[in-house]
Amino acid sequence: MAPYVDFHTHRRSGDALEILSVEALDEAQFAMAIESGQPFSVGVHPWHAAENPEQLNEAFERMERVVSGGRTVAIGECGLDWAVEVDRKLQAEVFERQFDMAKRYNLPIILHCVRAFEDVMLRLSRAKIERAVFHSFVGSIQQAERVGVKVISARFRLVV
Repeated sequence: MAPYVDFHTHRRSGDALEILSVEALDEAQFAMAIESGQPFSVGVHPWHAAENPEQLNEAFERMERVVSGGRTVAIGECGLDWAVEVDRKLQAEVFERQFDMAKRYNLPIILHCVRAFEDVMLRLSRAKIERAVFHSFVGSIQQAERVGVKVISARFRLVV
């Protein structure tokens, strides 16, 4: 048994049970994840929301095939990033498109949220998304508590 679980990694190290986060637009990474036989999450990262519509549609078709087959444990990494120069409307559309899949297959969402906490929270609430993991959360203690997190230590921002 592995000593710990890394529920979100971009590269496997082999030191734990690892949930690889697969970018649905990266066909090679997607194929490797499927071949590995190990659990993974899949999504379209907000940095890639401006890809051409045909590529995005193909990525969502790949996601649908693998998610419907029960091979994934979460949708994402997906979300909003207001610090990058990717059109906000496109980011929101791609983010919300992933809500439907998460709800249909009863999967949690792994969130990327940079300078967009209120927008992310509003969209999650409207879509009635109840299970989400904030990847690399850097918000305030008040924001953490708002999403139901018990703050253990404000000094280190450790949350459970």
